[in-house]
Amino acid sequence: MGNRKGVHVKSRREVNIKKIKKYISKHMYTIICAGALLLVVMIVVGVILAINFNKSVAASSDGGNNGNVNSQSEEQSKKDEEKKTDEETTEEPKDVTAPVISGVEDKTFVLGDKISYLSGISAVDDVDGEVEVEVDKSEVDVNTPGTYTVTYRAVDAAGNEATAQAQITIENPAPVEGSYQALAQEILAGITDDTMSTGQKLRAIFDYAHNKIGYTGICYDGSDWENEALLALTELKRSDYTGGDCFTYTSVDRALLEALGAKVMWIENENSPTGDHAWLLVDVGTGWYHFDSTRMRSGFACFMKTDQEIQDYLDQGNYNYVRDVSKYPATPTTPYTY
Repeated sequence: MGNRKGVHVKSRREVNIKKIKKYISKHMYTIICAGALLLVVMIVVGVILAINFNKSVAASSDGGNNGNVNSQSEEQSKKDEEKKTDEETTEEPKDVTAPVISGVEDKTFVLGDKISYLSGISAVDDVDGEVEVEVDKSEVDVNTPGTYTVTYRAVDAAGNEATAQAQITIENPAPVEGSYQALAQEILAGITDDTMSTGQKLRAIFDYAHNKIGYTGICYDGSDWENEALLALTELKRSDYTGGDCFTYTSVDRALLEALGAKVMWIENENSPTGDHAWLLVDVGTGWYHFDSTRMRSGFACFMKTDQEIQDYLDQGNYNYVRDVSKYPATPTTPYTY
């Protein structure tokens, strides 16, 4: 009983094994393919995992590199800023110093001399070196004795400007002995002194000619005022008195006034019914005034008269000062005082 049961069991196992073998044998190809597929799937999964891992590592590495790059960029920016600051610190200072003008001094010339205003004048700048000097001589009247101001100017490339001024004095030539200029200066020195004002000296000249020259209606030369002055002054020095006409008076007036340093302008009658007459316009820095030491029958004393005062004289029926007023400078409107 026991053996049969045992045989029976064995036989089932065998059957099962046989079935399994048969199944395996039957499905071997399928199993192999499934295993191969599983292997392939596992390999693909492994590759994918490896790729993802490498990407993670690379990303991590890139993050580190980016940090380094940013750090380097910040460091470079800092260096650039420091360099810029250094450049600004070491930049050359702005030029604010004007050139220095040298050689400027007061000068004296004789009437008729050629004046070289820039002779000996130079300007040097601390940055540009030698720079050009300009001169403003617009105030100078080279034809009239006097003292005038000239201005020198120099500008460097940065626009810094320097100026300097000097006095230019123009004098009459030294009088030649025996000339009318020498005689006029000698007589002027005898009738004026340094304590007198300019107005007082003008009056002294007027009174001298008015009182020392008698009106005779006859002049010495009549054509050359300088020769007329020479002859009249020579006689005045010799005898302290002479005679003549308006030409003689005006010639002596002019010689003495020029010796004083006054500006003078010669005027003559125009279309006057009483004939020729000569007199002067005089300027000593206060404007032009009429000056005529000639003795008038009317007793009119033409000492530093205004245009209006002359017109008032003409309106009284006199004809000694008839002229075209537009040809001459206007006088001040107020009477001369001294």
